[in-house]
Amino acid sequence: MSLRILIFICFLTILKFSSVASVTIECNYTMDYDEFYPCKVQNIDIFNGDRLFIEKAVGKHDKRKTDDDVEALWIDDANTKFFPRNINNVFKNLVLISIRNSSLIEITSDDLKVFPQLKTLILFKNQIEVIREDTFKFNPNLEHIYLNYNKISHIEPKSFSGLENLNFLLLNGNVCKFGYAEDREEVLEVITELVERKFCQSQKFQTNLGDEI
Repeated sequence: MSLRILIFICFLTILKFSSVASVTIECNYTMDYDEFYPCKVQNIDIFNGDRLFIEKAVGKHDKRKTDDDVEALWIDDANTKFFPRNINNVFKNLVLISIRNSSLIEITSDDLKVFPQLKTLILFKNQIEVIREDTFKFNPNLEHIYLNYNKISHIEPKSFSGLENLNFLLLNGNVCKFGYAEDREEVLEVITELVERKFCQSQKFQTNLGDEI
């Protein structure tokens, strides 16, 4: 690789990350009826539709608690089209992430790979259209997934196949005609139906080669 090409690639990389705004989130750390110690994001106005880099979190922790004790992140009613970056470095021990009633248009394996301990993912009432086969490949501990009331019209056949602990899956309220699975047996039925391409296989979403997935 020539020096000129290498410099150009470095420039594009710098340009890409420089366009991501760094923000501070304000948290309410009150547990109320929560099972996990939460950060409930208060300054929702920071979300403007673009990809954000979460630099730090502020707010009054419960006595003797720190950012390392935060296990749940709640973001509601936010204008966020993309999953925020760097959350894993602010809260290192998240087991629950919730982005509800927002503008999220996608969820990818790159978004989730930094949360290998994740158990619950709540993404209902967003704008997600497709679930790719590798979306959850770095999250083997997932137990609960809420994808209801999005715009999902395509789920790749093995999207949930590697999730051995998954026992709760909500997909109702999407273009895909499916409701919910509330235990492991029902989840396995859904996985089988997906692998056998019995539902939710749209020709709209295709590979780069033009072949239907």
